[in-house]
Amino acid sequence: MPRILLIDNGTSPVRNFEKSLTKKKYELINARDTKTALRFLKNNAVDMIVIDLDSPSAITNSAGFRDNVADTPKIYLLGEDGPYDKTLWLKDQYAVPVRGPLSFTEFLSWAVKLLNIKALRDENSALKAEVTAKQEKIEEISLTDDLTGLYNIRFLNQSIDIEMERSHRFGSIFSLIFMDIDDLKKVNDRFGHLTGSRVLIETAHVLQENLRKVDIIIRYGGDEFVIIMPQTSKDSGFMVANRLRKTIEERVFLKDEKHPVRITASFGIASFPVNAKNKEELLVIADKALYHGKFSTKNVVFAAE
Repeated sequence: MPRILLIDNGTSPVRNFEKSLTKKKYELINARDTKTALRFLKNNAVDMIVIDLDSPSAITNSAGFRDNVADTPKIYLLGEDGPYDKTLWLKDQYAVPVRGPLSFTEFLSWAVKLLNIKALRDENSALKAEVTAKQEKIEEISLTDDLTGLYNIRFLNQSIDIEMERSHRFGSIFSLIFMDIDDLKKVNDRFGHLTGSRVLIETAHVLQENLRKVDIIIRYGGDEFVIIMPQTSKDSGFMVANRLRKTIEERVFLKDEKHPVRITASFGIASFPVNAKNKEELLVIADKALYHGKFSTKNVVFAAE
């Protein structure tokens, strides 16, 4: 049942429409003064407001009124010879001035029109919110790795650009770590690719548990990950990478499943702007550092010189 709030001084002709409105399935609520109306609006929602006051600005200019009913349809009732203050409805796109005298049929016609407009507006707002939510979900999916839930390469490029800009503006250093799981192919060959995928998922969780919230973890592809560490020197990044290496080496992966496995990982680290002048160079140098260690001993951290 649509709820209509009447704000008047007790003499508005709209009060005489209450029984007829009830028959038409409308609820009319009377507020005899501004304070009563504001108290009601603070805790109650209405679908339309009718203002029949000699000086309507007394309520329309109050903060409580503006905050609570900014987008609620309003009818300003004017006497036959009453002042016509354009500023009231020019400021409020949801208000209409109606000059009296007003019959019930005329009042009901205005009420139906305004409430229909409100219903369409509410529906439009809901659709916009739904579209926005879906767009945000699509954007999230486009930046996320399906398997691990980590960010993907697309997000990697954006993140490096942001950190490089921060470095240029504030003179800060950030480090980039390449990580590769050693011999994951052997796990796949022995236990199947499903087991290998679960190892990758658990590895992602290990990284999330052992890195800062500001650190950005990327699934680079296959068994490789990239970690961007803002405001982190190469030496500090090396210590973090070595801690991760030990954590992975000592952990039993999939320990509650049929085929628990042990793995190791190798790391390569480079810093900007210490080791590189641009994004492409940074990625190449960190990748080379990784493979320098991986094809020497594995289970190692190697920093670019």
